[in-house]
Amino acid sequence: PLARCLQGAIHYAREGYPVSERLARWISETKGELAQDAGSAALFLGGGAKLANPALARTLEAIAAQGRAGFYEGEVAGALSRFSAERHGFFRSADLASQRAYWGEAISGTYRGVTIYETPAPTQGFTVLEMLNLVEPLELGAYQGADHVHLLVQAKQLAYHDRDRSLADPRHSEVPVARLISKAYANERRKLIDPARALPWDEVPRSELAGDTVYVAAVDAHGNAASLIFSLYGIFGACVTDPATGVVLQNRSAYFSLDPAHPNRLAPGKVPMHTLIASLAFKANRLWAALGCMGADGQPQIHLQAYVAMIDYGLDVQQAVAAPRWLSGRFALGEARDTLHIEARFPRETIEELARRGHPLDRWGDWNELAGHAHGITIDPQSGVRAGGFDPRSDGAAIGY
Repeated sequence: PLARCLQGAIHYAREGYPVSERLARWISETKGELAQDAGSAALFLGGGAKLANPALARTLEAIAAQGRAGFYEGEVAGALSRFSAERHGFFRSADLASQRAYWGEAISGTYRGVTIYETPAPTQGFTVLEMLNLVEPLELGAYQGADHVHLLVQAKQLAYHDRDRSLADPRHSEVPVARLISKAYANERRKLIDPARALPWDEVPRSELAGDTVYVAAVDAHGNAASLIFSLYGIFGACVTDPATGVVLQNRSAYFSLDPAHPNRLAPGKVPMHTLIASLAFKANRLWAALGCMGADGQPQIHLQAYVAMIDYGLDVQQAVAAPRWLSGRFALGEARDTLHIEARFPRETIEELARRGHPLDRWGDWNELAGHAHGITIDPQSGVRAGGFDPRSDGAAIGY
């Protein structure tokens, strides 16, 4: 089955695939970094309407034939180890051979009768459940109104403070997820939300506790569902490519902390706190939605906005992922941690009222790729009819087959 699943990827790696307008733009904007690495320059800066990676096709063929050993052992692992040594990197064949994936138990919470599952630590999935708990008892007001946006942003501020303080590899540090996603904890922290004034990032008190991403949602005829996310983190990862294997190296370790006292501190054998999350939601114990997105720190905020749009305001999945979007946080050095980036399709009076309440605004155009790419599938609990939604900000698609 694995060999069959990889056939399409092997074909497109060898024969090439069309370079979309978005991919061409990201290559152009990152060409300075890509040009510093011979492998990346050869792969991405050659020009042309198609992009092919024959070396990666050979690596995928090794995985198809040998499974895990086709990558973490043998010729591919040896080539990657030599490449790392030549580039003064740290990993060697023994590190690859000792690498193991592990199953994590999904975490869940309820929001207005809907059970929502998110990925566990060290991902930031718990923040979605915490934010939903924080806003659940609140009156959110009109859709896309100032109260709607303001209250969700305040919930984000509180949940992200908890994330930055506590999230780490649970195999090496205690992460108090059960407490963070509890209704009781939300009841305590909700007192910090002021409906009339933005809560600056630096004024959030500590609580006392007892780029390059792909998302795929799929549901088959039998109702089996997959909510899958994968990423190199930055645009083209580390912008470093091994010519022998065609592997573009990721830079996810940038999310480690260099503070030796932090639970997410850099150390051997650890997985960093990271932003990748995927979600499933159930109504009356039946699958209702598969949802995910790219967007780094924005991912939980996008989950929050999409679920609230569908559950509270009755939007369908396509309307929810195409709706005007905001993201709170720092996108560039020098920005405030609580900068509110907001697309211009929000009502003018909403944007003006948010500014009056003290939100430091960055006004985007009507559509902005930095707002993330969200996709999803919903299943009507009564009829079983599937509906797909894709983000117009992306090259994604919703396809029935």
